[in-house]
Amino acid sequence: MTSVKTHAATAAIAATLIALPAAASSPAAWQAFQRKTATACIAAVTRAAAPKGAKPTATVSPTGTERFGVAIVTFKRGTATERHLCLMDKQTGATDIDPTPLADFITPPRK
Repeated sequence: MTSVKTHAATAAIAATLIALPAAASSPAAWQAFQRKTATACIAAVTRAAAPKGAKPTATVSPTGTERFGVAIVTFKRGTATERHLCLMDKQTGATDIDPTPLADFITPPRK
């Protein structure tokens, strides 16, 4: 029978391991993460924003944020190049893209 102290210690160790900095991952693990982010984001943009026949490519943040993989997905729309921001949840793999092309982002006026 395990004690409450044993469960608490196990939980504390697990929390510490989960919170380790990005530098603790191996180069191979980061490359796999980058490929996963690129693949997921290209698929999401292809479904939601790219015209039929477009061949999107992804530029991926090396480590993303604590919670998300981040990519800029680029494709041609006619003769114009269009870019969209994509986030991929590191836990679930779910993606979310901003339907607004990056070229249409605005800088809000200052007060």
